[in-house]
Amino acid sequence: MADNFCKLNQPLTKPYPYSECGLKDVYILNGYQTINTPYGEGVAVEDEDELLHAISMHLVLRRPLLSGDELRFLRNRLEMTQPELAKLLRADAQTIARWEKGQTKIPGAADGLIRMIYLVWSDEEIPDDFLEGVTSLDIADSQPMTLKKKEHWEVSRAA
Repeated sequence: MADNFCKLNQPLTKPYPYSECGLKDVYILNGYQTINTPYGEGVAVEDEDELLHAISMHLVLRRPLLSGDELRFLRNRLEMTQPELAKLLRADAQTIARWEKGQTKIPGAADGLIRMIYLVWSDEEIPDDFLEGVTSLDIADSQPMTLKKKEHWEVSRAA
């Protein structure tokens, strides 16, 4: 079955908008195949959990301020409800809901803590310069994320 996936060497018609993850600006270049299901055409993604982790790590380490959609994505990856995340952040569930809906901005301290919670949850090593790196991210750098399957899923610098 893996042979049917869109491989790196195959010509690509266009990046696939991977909206299934809940984010609007994520595209995959390969590592997927179109399949027919009883409900219509669908897409199967190779190593989908690894892809979701690659997206998460890019958000946590490279994205400037988290958007509401990005927060919801990370919270779902953490398998937490809004009240559970609120408890960790010493906030209330309505605050988390407002952040996720984009009604209010996520405060910087909460943004940093959410990133650290994901790193701890995923057993990733927290870089020594993590806090300095997160605070120095270019706020204007919110370009779409394009990923490519090589040996592992990785963010591609060229779309």
